[in-house]
Amino acid sequence: MDGRGRQGLVKLRLPPEPELIRLRYPDREPTVSQRWKFRRALVMYYAHRVGCSHRFLADVFDLPHSRVSGILSEFDEFLITSNLTTKDAPGQCLDLDRENKPVANSP
Repeated sequence: MDGRGRQGLVKLRLPPEPELIRLRYPDREPTVSQRWKFRRALVMYYAHRVGCSHRFLADVFDLPHSRVSGILSEFDEFLITSNLTTKDAPGQCLDLDRENKPVANSP
């Protein structure tokens, strides 16, 4: 494969979705609604990082543009507080080891 068509993709290095949910709700098992909303936010975050506009996401998820912005901001804040990214480079996810600790060579 020559790699054409993959040049613009952003590689995100996040733990698997069940581990992310445990980071988001550490003290209790999330409800079905909370898991669904978290997955929606995760999909929106990935889509936005690879270039989908807020307007496109608002149309796809049938949400107001302001809510899409809020969801993306909340997810960025979650990643920062979970030590999965930094305020200096919010789109750059850190390399993690098996215990979700940043690896030494991460930015």
